[in-house]
Amino acid sequence: MSRRQNVHPADTGLAFPEATTGRRRRYHVPDRTAVSAELMLAGAKWRKISWRCGTKGKLACQFAACRVRVADGHKHRMGDGRVQAMPGEQEVWLVG
Repeated sequence: MSRRQNVHPADTGLAFPEATTGRRRRYHVPDRTAVSAELMLAGAKWRKISWRCGTKGKLACQFAACRVRVADGHKHRMGDGRVQAMPGEQEVWLVG
C-alpha cells in the first residue's frame, strides 16, 4: 500500500485570514493548497540525463526536479471545510 505525500510549492506564503464570524483565527494558513507530489512533478520539465556508461551503453533516464515544502506540519481546517497540513520548515528537492 503506497501513501501519497502532499507538498506545497517552495514559494508558498502564510496568510492570516480575518474571521467573519465567531472566534478569530489563532494560526496562519497557507496561501495555496497542497498537491500530491505526483501532480507537482507532472507539471515539471522532464529532461533525459545520462549518469554513466554501463556494459550495454549509457545509462540514461528521464528526470524532473523542483523545490517544495513537504506538507507535514500541523493540520488546520480551512474555510471551505477541508483539512490541510501546514508546509514544513525547510525546502527540499522533489526528484522524479
